[in-house]
Amino acid sequence: MRHLTRRLKQFKVLTLTRKVQIVILLLTWISLVVWAILSWQGRDFPLESELNYSEGIVGSLDVGEGNHIFMLLDLSNLNRKEVYGCSYSAFDTDSSCFGKKYLEPIEGKKAVIGWYIQKDFLGFHNGIRQMVSLDVEDVEARIKEVITYQGTLDAIKGMNTYMNMGFIIFIAFFSYWFWRFMDFIE
Repeated sequence: MRHLTRRLKQFKVLTLTRKVQIVILLLTWISLVVWAILSWQGRDFPLESELNYSEGIVGSLDVGEGNHIFMLLDLSNLNRKEVYGCSYSAFDTDSSCFGKKYLEPIEGKKAVIGWYIQKDFLGFHNGIRQMVSLDVEDVEARIKEVITYQGTLDAIKGMNTYMNMGFIIFIAFFSYWFWRFMDFIE
C-alpha cells in the first residue's frame, strides 16, 4: 500500500505529457485483458446431448483469401441455405471454417451436422450456427468425413491454450516494461 501511495504522489507532480503517456499505457493493458476475455473460444460450449442436428447437402461460398463459408442446403428446398461457422465465440462472427481443398470432395454430398448457437456475452452476439460435428458419407465415391464432438472440443481447448500462453507472456513483458518506465520517470 505504501508503494502505491508513493507512486500516486509521484504521478501528481508529473507533466501533463507524462500523465497522458501513463494513462494510454494503462488503457492499452486494460483493453488487452478485455480482448483476451472476449475472444475466449468455447464459452458456454454445450454438452453433446444439447446439440441440434440438421441434415442436408453440403455447399460452400467463396469469401476470398482461400476461405469458404460452409453451408447446408435443405433437402426439401435447395433454395433454403443454412450457414455454419467455427468461431465458437460471441465476439468473433467469422463464419469461414474450411479451405477449398477440404470442401471440394464433400461438396454436393449429404451430411448431418451437429450445431449450436453461441450464447451472448457482455452484449456481443454471434447468431451464426456453430458447427460442432460433421458426418458425410458417400459409399460410391468412397468418402467418409467425420468431425466429432470430442475432436471439436479438443481443438477449442488447444486454441485457447496457445492464445492464453501467448497472452500471458505478452502481459508479463508489457507489465515489466511499464514498471521500468514508471521507475524511469522518478
